[in-house]
Amino acid sequence: MKKNTLAALILTTLAAGQLVSLQAQAAGQLNVWEDIKKSDGIKAAVSDFEKQYDVKVSVQEMPYAQQLEKLRLDGPAGIGPDVLVIPNDQLGGAVVQGLLSPLKLEQAKQEAFTPASIGAFRLDNVLYGVPKAVETLVLIYNKDLIDKPLDSLQAWYDFSKAQRAQNKYGLLAKFDQIYYSWGAIGPMGGYIFGKNANGGFNPQDVGLNKPGGRRGGDLPEKILQR
Repeated sequence: MKKNTLAALILTTLAAGQLVSLQAQAAGQLNVWEDIKKSDGIKAAVSDFEKQYDVKVSVQEMPYAQQLEKLRLDGPAGIGPDVLVIPNDQLGGAVVQGLLSPLKLEQAKQEAFTPASIGAFRLDNVLYGVPKAVETLVLIYNKDLIDKPLDSLQAWYDFSKAQRAQNKYGLLAKFDQIYYSWGAIGPMGGYIFGKNANGGFNPQDVGLNKPGGRRGGDLPEKILQR
């Protein structure tokens, strides 16, 4: 149900914001690129959209990581999609190349998403998309070793240190990759880039070597060294 609602929101906001291409309006058709084997999840949303707006929705599946590259070729030829799925870290390049149009979305609908997820689709305070799915990390623990998850990274470090003294392992994490270590760095006040006056990132303000970033990286580094 959540997938259907979210997909409907993506399609509806594009139409309501008058971002559907002139070609789609003239043909009475909306072209959607969806990820491989994911189109079943938006069937109900597509059906509802077609009934509400009297517009035919054509869904084509292709790997979402390749959609932007295909858009670079198909867009100028006028055969690109009206709606597509891309990783949010490809947003900046797509906007700079003129491949995406700003998205007009009511504030109330924006607030339905977490600030971090909707913020990932803003560039210089301009919204270009909405999140379809959000990844997060989970902790898996062995109840034969601990009764419940420990309540701090320091506690995990102490546990891991004791385990290593017995030639065993404690916490295993890919802390050498910032995707996994960010959960320790961010809460300590660390950041990657600061913001400029327009709400975009300031590449001249790197926060990983600031006090918060260094504090946040200390324990992950110590755990890696164990």
